[in-house]
Amino acid sequence: GLLPAAAVRAAADSVLAELHRGGWVTPDGIPSADRRALDFREALGHPAFRAALTCPAFNRVPYLTELRRLIRAILGPQAFSYPVKVLRAVYPERPPGMARGRYIHQDYAVTGVQDMLTTWVPLTQIPVRLGGLAVRPGSHLGPPRQPRVLGHHERGWATIDYQPGDVLVFHCLTWHAALPNRGTALRLSGDFRWQ
Repeated sequence: GLLPAAAVRAAADSVLAELHRGGWVTPDGIPSADRRALDFREALGHPAFRAALTCPAFNRVPYLTELRRLIRAILGPQAFSYPVKVLRAVYPERPPGMARGRYIHQDYAVTGVQDMLTTWVPLTQIPVRLGGLAVRPGSHLGPPRQPRVLGHHERGWATIDYQPGDVLVFHCLTWHAALPNRGTALRLSGDFRWQ
């Protein structure tokens, strides 16, 4: 509940409008029968996804006062958000496909930047059945590991039902993974990284 829910919903509405224009979702936001992308890299090749990613309402999220204030309280007054924002639009999972985000990983392994923070922001209501993000508390203190799929019954992982306005903040060495989207809706969230 850190962010104003109305601002987050406005970002979601703008993203969904662009995705609807590109055939990703129906007018009422239901995912189309033809999945447009399995992961973020594949999605970048689609014009509707790029339009959603660059829409002003989505890109405004990391500049919301409440989020910048929190990050600067943690990292200091010079903290800034990376210019690259990451939009996640995850279709319900159908075997044998699996989104790459489902792999346990650390953002440090992707960026190579020390002491970076990631803020994961759900753009819509994301109950556990839609997946959301799971983190392994305390994992930033352990040794690096090879990425792998998070098992169904692994203990020690934390997640919750997310609401628009929620923010999950974690260090770049924290192990995290997206859970499978077992619902019927498109799961929308944003990753905003800070240094």
